[in-house]
Amino acid sequence: MIEQLPAPHLIAAILPCYTSEGDSTVILTTEGERITTGVRIRTILRRLASNQAIDLSSLKKIITDATHQSNLQPLPITPRLVLFPVKIRKPRIAGDITTGCINLHAITSINRITESPSAGTLINLSGGAKVPILWSITTVRRHMLLARLATTQAPITTTQALRRNTVCDADGLSPIARKLAEVIEELFLMTV
Repeated sequence: MIEQLPAPHLIAAILPCYTSEGDSTVILTTEGERITTGVRIRTILRRLASNQAIDLSSLKKIITDATHQSNLQPLPITPRLVLFPVKIRKPRIAGDITTGCINLHAITSINRITESPSAGTLINLSGGAKVPILWSITTVRRHMLLARLATTQAPITTTQALRRNTVCDADGLSPIARKLAEVIEELFLMTV
């Protein structure tokens, strides 16, 4: 098990993978780092939520109500870590996890894979990683749209609720001052 997770805004993807030790999880960062751990994706998601003082089951209920997606919901953990599910692999045995999570804010481009008869999608992430997805580009785009919708509905990502717990409180500011406060906060988060 990894001792400490990367800062949420540095996580580009959390993916299942097979290693010589068995079923593992890989965390790709926006800085190009690849962290392999023996814990399951669910455990990492619970730890990320816990580190942000989020009740994951309550968040999932809110997102389900907003997106009408009862399975494979997007998870807006922080404003810069909005995870949405993607199918990464076919299971080798029953019970293997086949879906991973991509951070909506870490995507640099998505492309259709045309080399194989069962064309999927290639997601390019900041940090240089390229993640092949088994879903069509239409399905990936749909999940990206659901993730954007989830960010507008989750209480942790709304401006008022978020700002009370962060560096600046933007309530009552003009739109330009509010945007400047958001940019300064993002710069601050990048240095942490």
